[in-house]
Order: sequence, then structure tokens, then C-alpha cells
Amino acid sequence: KETAPEEAKADNVEKAESKPASKAKMELDSVDTKTGVTVKWNLAGSTVSTSDYVAICNDGSADADYITYEYASGTQEGKATICHTVAGKYLVRYYDSNGKVLVSTETFSIGGDAAGAQNEAAAGKSTLACTDFNKDGVTASWTLAKEATDSDYIAICDAKASNPQLYETYAYNSKAAKSGSATISHALQPGKEYVLRYFDQNSKVLVESPAFKMEGGGETGGDDPAAAAVAKALAEANAAAAAAQAIAAQAK
Repeated sequence: KETAPEEAKADNVEKAESKPASKAKMELDSVDTKTGVTVKWNLAGSTVSTSDYVAICNDGSADADYITYEYASGTQEGKATICHTVAGKYLVRYYDSNGKVLVSTETFSIGGDAAGAQNEAAAGKSTLACTDFNKDGVTASWTLAKEATDSDYIAICDAKASNPQLYETYAYNSKAAKSGSATISHALQPGKEYVLRYFDQNSKVLVESPAFKMEGGGETGGDDPAAAAVAKALAEANAAAAAAQAIAAQAK
């Protein structure tokens, strides 16, 4: 007896529905110390929404802990870039709208050093440096690759802290300066290693300075010649920009 077309169709649907769903996958597409981490995913067989998000997390952290995130596209297959350039070991997790982890990447590293910061400064990328410091605080100088807001802030952070979102104190970029400097008052501990981090209005780290520390006895100055060179270059660039603005103002 031949199978009727309707019966054959029903039989095919049943077989298709009985197939197991494809395994969700997510992997790194690129890791860039200037722009951040790009991941791509394939969640065939999973329910997704525009409220899903991908987040960068410290290696070994609990599922609920993340540093910063970007919303996903609401499609089962997609790609996203998370703006995070702080050196460390991480993984990226895909969270659904209820905060459940659907899939994650393998552990990876973001590198960073003072020489890299010098190259970024020369290439016109976002840079941040401690141009002066003593026992009472630091002077931070920055140049951003994106527009700033007066809700952005520059923070003094423990260079050894495992969570880059933690800071000891901060100062706002009150003039929303794309290139500028600020003094941050803080009692620095001799021998302790610090970094500066520039956070945008959403508390995302845009750029980190080379590490610095105050030697015992209250002397100022870092022990990294490359970091000092970056700081000097930034200070000179900011001074030149200020002079150009003054000349332009006089010409009006």
C-alpha cells in the first residue's frame, strides 16, 4: 500500500520535530586592545530576544558576575563587540532576558603594556596616563577616540585588584573634554601599585593607564620609563591643544 501524500508529509514533520536541537555555540571573533572584544554566536534551537545580552566576565567568576555588557541582536545567529580593553583573563557569556547563561566562550586574555600605550597615543587612539603624583593625589591626562560626557569619570584603582570595576576614588570629566587633564585627591600608599581607568557614563572602562606607584619616603615618579614617556607626550599634546585654543579665542 502506497503512503498518501498527507500521511507522508505528517511523517516528515514528526521526524523533523524529533531531531535534537542544535547545540548553542559562541566563540571569539577578535580581541583588540584598542576597541574591545568581538564575539559571534549561533543559538539555533534556542529562544532569543532583544533583551538578551553578552557580557565580559572575569575568568573563574560566578555566572551572575560580569564586568560590562552589550545587548544581543535578538537573532539566533549574530555578533557583538564589547568595549573592554583592560588587561586580564576573561570569558564572554550569553545571557537570556532572565539572566540565565545560555553559552559562553573559552577563557582568553587581553594584553596591555606601556609600549602598547605609546603606540596607541601615536595612532590617535584613546590614551590615559598619570602625568604627576605625590602622597596627596595624582594628575591624570587623557585623549579619547570618542566623544566624552560630563558624567564620565577617571578613577584611581588598585592595580592588583581582580575586578577592574573597583576603584578607590574618582573625579568627573566635568568639562566633557575629549582631551584634558584632572587632579584627583587621594592619599596614596607608598609601595602600592595603582592604575588610572577612564569610565564612561555607563561605567564602562574605555582606557587604562600604565601602572605607577609611589616609592617609600614620599618621592614622586614612576619606575616605568615607557609609562613616563607616554605621560610626557600626553602632557605636551594637551599643552599644545590649550595654546591653540587660546590663539583661536584671541583671533575671534
